[in-house]
Amino acid sequence: MEGQGNLPPQISAEAEQLIHAVDVALSPAVSAEERNQAYNLCERFKEESPLCAIVGLQLAASAKSPTIRHFGLQLVEHCIKFRWKDMHPQEKLSIKDSVWKLMGNGTDMNDPSYIKDGTARLVVEMVKREWPQQWPNFLQELTDLSQSGKEYQTELVLLVLLRLAEDVAVFQSVDAVRRRDLQQGLTANMAEIFDFLSRLLRVQVTAYHERKLTGSPAAQFHCRLALSVIAVFQSHVEWVSINHIMAHEGQLLVLLCTLLSDENFRLPAAECLLQIVSRKGPAKERTPLLILFNQGAIASMLESAQLASAQPLTEVNYNFLKRLTEVLVGMGTQLCSLYGKEPEVTKPDTFAMYLQAVLALTRHQSLSINQTAATLWVALFKHDRLNVEPELLAVIETWIAIAARKFVKTSVCIYNTMDFDSDEEFTAFHQRLRSELVEAVRLATVLAPSVTFSYAHQWLLSQLDNPNPILAEWEALAVFLDAVACRAKEAPAGPQLLERCLTYQSSDPSILSELLSCISALFVYVQHDPQRLLQPVLNRIFASVLFSGPGQSKENRTKIVRNVRRHACSLLVKISMQHPGLLVQQFEYLKSNIDRLSKTQDDSQLSRMEVLTLQEALLIISNQFTDFQMKCDLIGEIIRPAAQQWTAASPAFNSAKEFLSFIGLDRPPLEPSVEDVHGRNRSELLASTSVFLAVLKRCRTSVDPLKGHPAAQHLAPLLFDTFRLARVLHQLWEPEAQTLLSPGYAKAYDLLESEIVNILAQGGMSQSGMPACISQLNGNVQKQQSPLERVQNFLAQIHNNVFVMLGSFGETLGEQFYATPGLAVAVAGTTCGHGMEYIPDCRLRTVVKVFCRPFIISCPAHLHQSVILPFLAHFLPAMLQRLASRWQQTMQQQRDENQANLQEILCDVIVRLATRDYIELLKIIVLTMTTQYQGEENEEMMDAEGSSSASQVVASVSELGKTVLSEPSLCGHLLQFLLSALWWPDSGNSLKSANILESIVKYWAGLLPRNSAHFPSSEVACLCLSHLLNGIQLLGQHDANLSALIHLGVLMYDTFLPIYPAAMSELMMRNAGCSREDADLYQDKASSLAAAGGQKVNQKMDRSKRELFRKMTSQVIKMLTIKN
Repeated sequence: MEGQGNLPPQISAEAEQLIHAVDVALSPAVSAEERNQAYNLCERFKEESPLCAIVGLQLAASAKSPTIRHFGLQLVEHCIKFRWKDMHPQEKLSIKDSVWKLMGNGTDMNDPSYIKDGTARLVVEMVKREWPQQWPNFLQELTDLSQSGKEYQTELVLLVLLRLAEDVAVFQSVDAVRRRDLQQGLTANMAEIFDFLSRLLRVQVTAYHERKLTGSPAAQFHCRLALSVIAVFQSHVEWVSINHIMAHEGQLLVLLCTLLSDENFRLPAAECLLQIVSRKGPAKERTPLLILFNQGAIASMLESAQLASAQPLTEVNYNFLKRLTEVLVGMGTQLCSLYGKEPEVTKPDTFAMYLQAVLALTRHQSLSINQTAATLWVALFKHDRLNVEPELLAVIETWIAIAARKFVKTSVCIYNTMDFDSDEEFTAFHQRLRSELVEAVRLATVLAPSVTFSYAHQWLLSQLDNPNPILAEWEALAVFLDAVACRAKEAPAGPQLLERCLTYQSSDPSILSELLSCISALFVYVQHDPQRLLQPVLNRIFASVLFSGPGQSKENRTKIVRNVRRHACSLLVKISMQHPGLLVQQFEYLKSNIDRLSKTQDDSQLSRMEVLTLQEALLIISNQFTDFQMKCDLIGEIIRPAAQQWTAASPAFNSAKEFLSFIGLDRPPLEPSVEDVHGRNRSELLASTSVFLAVLKRCRTSVDPLKGHPAAQHLAPLLFDTFRLARVLHQLWEPEAQTLLSPGYAKAYDLLESEIVNILAQGGMSQSGMPACISQLNGNVQKQQSPLERVQNFLAQIHNNVFVMLGSFGETLGEQFYATPGLAVAVAGTTCGHGMEYIPDCRLRTVVKVFCRPFIISCPAHLHQSVILPFLAHFLPAMLQRLASRWQQTMQQQRDENQANLQEILCDVIVRLATRDYIELLKIIVLTMTTQYQGEENEEMMDAEGSSSASQVVASVSELGKTVLSEPSLCGHLLQFLLSALWWPDSGNSLKSANILESIVKYWAGLLPRNSAHFPSSEVACLCLSHLLNGIQLLGQHDANLSALIHLGVLMYDTFLPIYPAAMSELMMRNAGCSREDADLYQDKASSLAAAGGQKVNQKMDRSKRELFRKMTSQVIKMLTIKN
């Protein structure tokens, strides 16, 4: 094949024709039609010509252009991939010899990388089919080739090793059987491979430095070869035995650490080290990695970090610092997981030096580097042995000084422009970093409270004395102070610091808001001297509640002023929750002040929300009362005005028409004014529900079951009207009601922009990835809402509030609620009665989550039969019909393959979320979760990221679930939904459904006798298995789903096969396409396992059963592969 003239004319002609076709296909001057014809000719030759390999080798070995040679390599690779099994052995040998000639003579140092890679891939594809069985001396031939004295052949050898390791171990693109053979072959020869690579790396690095000193151009080639060796190491170090990495006393690690100081090698060397220190597995395999704590390695890392930081900022330098930080963190993580648990692991002698290296990187301005380092500091401060070491305690003061400055949000940094594409992305990342730092500061405060409090003390004093306060400093200080104070409650200077905050004055509402945060953090010191400190704190809070800007009143306050007032109200709620025992002594003072403030009519007049928030604080404190009647009286006093408004509005709850008229949607929109009576009606309805919800949320049930909930007597009279309003809210969606809307309110039922963003975010879509038609929501920009937007807000809030109320009635009223005559019918009529088909999915989600869930959970067990089952008899079939039709529409839209608009995207996300919420509800109905404690088995397999729990949560069918499964109608609708969810195109919901079905099938398997009335019929068993096969066919491309479905399939088949052997075998042969032999083999294996019994035997054989079931469903999986 050396020259074209030595070949038969037909081959030469074919080669020339292909050369011409490739030139045409790549020429920018030809027409699209000519290019397409040329492309088709090449593809047709590749797929059909018996001369494909011969011509390909001719083109690859010729002195043509690189593009022609690359096309020749592609032809040969195609033949090896798709025709190798059908080739004659002599033809295989001929191709192998020709490829080996290409390896020896076909390339040189100046060839493009894709030529070298293409040549190496030919060898790899042959190896994947022949080695080690048919090509036992492959590695020896590769070694001989590398020792021929030609560096470019060494480069090809490295490419072969790299691509082979990638295909076999990294990407696992080889079928399981061949992958096992290849991995065994590699493992058996790994010691020689690593020795070869280590020697080659040292030789090439040395040659590079020597050539570089003399200025030889060959230096760059040696550099490239060294980088190739490191790349090969990277493809191996994650999965080979640790013994190969640590061979010759860890010379590989020493060499990699040495390369960190060379700017040409440091980034790949750091990446390779990162892969090594991130290894998981048994402790004995990870313990040798602690050799990296020797002084030479730590010194190399510290020196390289200082060198890179001193050089001009480049992307390569910055990436190296990131990787080096990750290496140091990985080392620390391994130390934390091993020290104190493995007897041979002791504290490294270089621990102090190591901490200094981490501190050096913690000082870096980059948020990314700091976030990585913060995870290590958390682990160190949390470790029960390392956190008492004097070296760590000694650096806390330095670390606190560095970490505190990272709390301050400063976007002006060159590293931020490199890491983040937008302000939103930067803000989100900074919040995550701050969360990590808060956790670290809290842990550090436990270890050295005087150190951290001293820094917080000085920082706060400096801000209090600063005549020109900086908001970013105050905002960061408030967060830092909260992290310190909650862990340094005994600090002697705490009360004085609180007093300084109470006397600080500022007219800037933003600074005042952060000051309130500082007071909140320091409130823990009130208990040092409550007689002296509590009253001034409350006075300062009330003063902030009344804060107002010049010329501002209730109607025109700016948003930042409203935020300060709400912050003060919320602060009172917070300290009431955290320190109710302190505040109960001041209850009368608080109540009198709140009553007085709520009645003020001047410019400082409180809004309804502010009054209600303050009243919530009273309700929380009242939980400390021992006098039940006092609680009832307080609740009655707070709830009475709202209840009166509710009763006055109740005539409007008779029908959708009357309600629309009451809230003004049948009239043209009006701006807020004295004449807007309907706007006041809407406001009062919302205010009433907010009061009811506050009472439900903040008041606790009495410990005396005879007394019940203190709000019960006040809320019970509201029950009937609440159900009526809930029913009317759903009637609003009916076509007859929508015709009554004023044209100005035609879009009143549309989702708010904030709701759309929230829904898409719940569906996993980031804000940056949302459709462009959704504007970015900016909470700092105040805009006046239009009448339409106010109505949209009202409808969304009233719907949510009403159903939260209904859901809370069960817990609040208890048996009194569930014993209400006709409750099940009322609930069914409200949730899934007439007109349910018109209710949008987003509102139905609210019903399922905030009403149905607590309604079922709070129901006493002895009332399940009279309340829950009649409700489910209506609810389950309605939800099945509803969601099945929605999924049918969704799948039809996906088949249409049109570009989805926002509405279609939104509908798709909502139906997925609605299905998820409903599956979670079914989980509550069917399952009960119990905690099982187990011994410390397989402890050595705990990975470096933490220990495994000694307990596990186990799901089993609950008593309510057993009752539902025993009712044929309820069981049928429940199963139909869960089985359909197995194959609806949503992998997450399919997994959730499979988990519930697993417990159900286990329950069936435990029924004795199995032919009882509660055991599924043959038809139900076949239905279960059919849906499962559909799930494998449609969602099996996801590894997690395929594994879960195979596991569930084995459970089903094992459960149903002994009872319905003929039906099961026939279904598997018909629907899964398995053979009679495999079906009989599985039946025999199941019978033998049942006869053998014993958990150990079953566990040992479980994998073989799964593999056999996977084989039985292989035709279904193959159909999936072809489809993909």
